[in-house]
Amino acid sequence: MDAPTARSELRILISDNINDKQAYRKEVFGDIDAANTVYKTLEDRRVTDFTTAVAPQGVYLDNTIVAPSDVIKDDVVTGEFVLRTAPAQPKKVRATYYSQWFLDVEIDQFIVSASQWCLSQDAITGIPDGLIPAVLHFAAGEAYLKLSLKWARRLSEEFRTEDAEDKERFGIVQAYQASAKAEKATAQNFRQNYYQRNDQARAPLYTSTAGNVRRVQPKS
Repeated sequence: MDAPTARSELRILISDNINDKQAYRKEVFGDIDAANTVYKTLEDRRVTDFTTAVAPQGVYLDNTIVAPSDVIKDDVVTGEFVLRTAPAQPKKVRATYYSQWFLDVEIDQFIVSASQWCLSQDAITGIPDGLIPAVLHFAAGEAYLKLSLKWARRLSEEFRTEDAEDKERFGIVQAYQASAKAEKATAQNFRQNYYQRNDQARAPLYTSTAGNVRRVQPKS
């Protein structure tokens, strides 16, 4: 398996292709005060660029789509975009777009880490076909672990004491952590079964343990 194929297979496994995650008419962050023109979507690493978006993708003022030419700047990696004209109350700024969790460079790093774990090498090329599932599931575990860390940090930064009892908001961290643990356990089983069927003497002389994410404490 070559690197582009591995990247594609991993995105399929974790449902992170360009059309997998759509936000529909979702409110964005930013003051609506007839002066502010800078807004930000909750999701970063957007696939949709608002300066070139084709309907129904794009920015909306209430139920009216904004022309792409009226979005003068869009940073799809951070989610921040700039409107030509500042909206005023009682308008609502919403957006429809696709996003991905990870950039290609991040996906590639998960695969490198998995290749190192599985056969002590950086490149996926040369790894036996029987070990490919182990590599992909371990890489998926790395991806979910990074998501749990990302959301733990975001919630810690953005939510305060009054949000502490809203367990649904914080449950996403534990869900991603559980997914990471499950994927790495699956990878361990694939790797163990492969070496049991083949040359056990070549099995790596180490094991790994899924990482933990600290409990999120809202700001006081």
